[in-house]
Amino acid sequence: MAFIDIHDYLFEFLLKEAREIPDLRFRVRKTNRSNKLREGYWFLGNENYLNIGFWEGVNWKSRVSNIAFVVYPSGRSKLVFNTTDSEEKRKFVNQKVLPEIDYKKKSLLKEKNIETWEEYDNPYTEIEFVNANYKDAIYEFLDFYWPKIDEIIRNSEVNSEIKLPIKVIESDTFRKDIHNVRRHKGERERLEKEIDMYSPFKLSQFSIENYGPIKKCSLRDIPFDNQWIFLTGENGTGKSSIVKALATAIAHRHIPKTEIKENPNFKVELEFHGERESKFEIVRTTDNTNRVKPYSVGFSAYGPFRLNPIYGKLKSGELKQAKNKTGRFKSLFENNSYLLDLESEFKSWRGQKIKTFEKRKYAIKEFLQEALLNIQLIEFEYASRNTVETRFHEEDKEGNLLEPVDIEKLSSGYKSIMAMMSDMLIRLFQQQPKIHDPGELRGIVIIDEIDIHLHPKFQKHLIEQLTQAFPNIQFIVTTHSPIPLLGAPETSMICVVERDNEAGVKIRRLDEVLPIENMMPNNLLSSPIFGLKDLFPNTHSKEKKIRTEDSYEDILKNDQIRSYLKKVAENLDKK
Repeated sequence: MAFIDIHDYLFEFLLKEAREIPDLRFRVRKTNRSNKLREGYWFLGNENYLNIGFWEGVNWKSRVSNIAFVVYPSGRSKLVFNTTDSEEKRKFVNQKVLPEIDYKKKSLLKEKNIETWEEYDNPYTEIEFVNANYKDAIYEFLDFYWPKIDEIIRNSEVNSEIKLPIKVIESDTFRKDIHNVRRHKGERERLEKEIDMYSPFKLSQFSIENYGPIKKCSLRDIPFDNQWIFLTGENGTGKSSIVKALATAIAHRHIPKTEIKENPNFKVELEFHGERESKFEIVRTTDNTNRVKPYSVGFSAYGPFRLNPIYGKLKSGELKQAKNKTGRFKSLFENNSYLLDLESEFKSWRGQKIKTFEKRKYAIKEFLQEALLNIQLIEFEYASRNTVETRFHEEDKEGNLLEPVDIEKLSSGYKSIMAMMSDMLIRLFQQQPKIHDPGELRGIVIIDEIDIHLHPKFQKHLIEQLTQAFPNIQFIVTTHSPIPLLGAPETSMICVVERDNEAGVKIRRLDEVLPIENMMPNNLLSSPIFGLKDLFPNTHSKEKKIRTEDSYEDILKNDQIRSYLKKVAENLDKK
């Protein structure tokens, strides 16, 4: 049995039980991150386990429910209490919940060699079911554990004057989340029976003629499942010209007269993938029209200058300018363009009757928490009825949360990437207003110099997180660093841009001829992708051996071993 069949069984079973037990509510997956909902993963977890919570309370470290019914692919299941994220939650579970529901409580206390539950301080507790198979265990859970835990939580809510760390799922939230999953489930079941209306959202090939240094260059046979096209090359080879030409064509950018004069024979031919791999072709020349929408269902583009995040402080004229259709790509062509920020947009979303902010905030929070390295918790706080302020909790080396700060207190790298990601989310939501989950957004995003301002760890991490958060977006990016390539998924296309006086700019695809998946950064740097011939530091002495270990830890270990062997040899010589 496939793991998604277990998701199907438990979802339908619990829905049936919820109709018969009015107070029964359970937590399902809220967003389509990494395409999980479209693949049939209705509950939290991954390919190794599924996690069903029956009450509000999520571990901000592991992103799963604090109290959960957990099932593994083998069908084995457990009741898990995971409170590693909060001492308040740990006390609530250990002192109020466990003493009442665990018929093996004596063994748990004995294991810790303590007498009372007040002394029990375990942040992670598992309880095995008598019948470990999930079909039998879910009955045992609902018959014995769920009524007791639910009663404890409900009574605590009634008798408590403070906000509880774990509480009952609100009926309206439960209804909306179930509706979302059933919608995805219905789409999955109808996938083979229905053909969606055609909409272009990824490039399948392109050709560019007569733009800046480009005489004619092209990239063909881009697969339907492609998510990343990386363009590398030395400064001045034409990478930026390629992405600007593509943005001009996809977004149907109005070309200024001076640019037309410089490129009178400009021409871009695009072929798009649509739903179910249908194709759509367009040709763009210097002819300007009043077309407002881009050719792809979603589109935005960014240049290397992304340090203008006036978060929540854009004046009305600046905000109007940023929301203009040119705002989708202006950053790519001008260094001083304004980027849209989430706090300004939250005001608009909260003012809408459909309460767009409430529908989107969970998915946005999930995306940002995963994407911003070392930012473990993000909170949206209401400064007033329609004003939402964002607070960022960074993590120290011991894994503890630091005091919250606003975006102005973050580093320039965080500001840059936060500004770009906020703008990207808003643009794509504007173009696809019926969508509230980033994982369902489709389209093309262009980023020039994606590695700029970012630490090497963040360069790899960002690629991984954008891949997971936007499974239906195609990213076309330029980079001078090998590190982003380490985070590239298997279907990526990696190309080097070269230029000579006779042929002009050319795109040469290298992922098909180089074993990139087996290469380290030093291999990538010295490969034709980056073409760095000499990797030795200028300070390196020829008399000394170059270090070729796989990691810095290996260097330290080898030095320790050499030092130890040297001492042994010296002692032997003395004897």
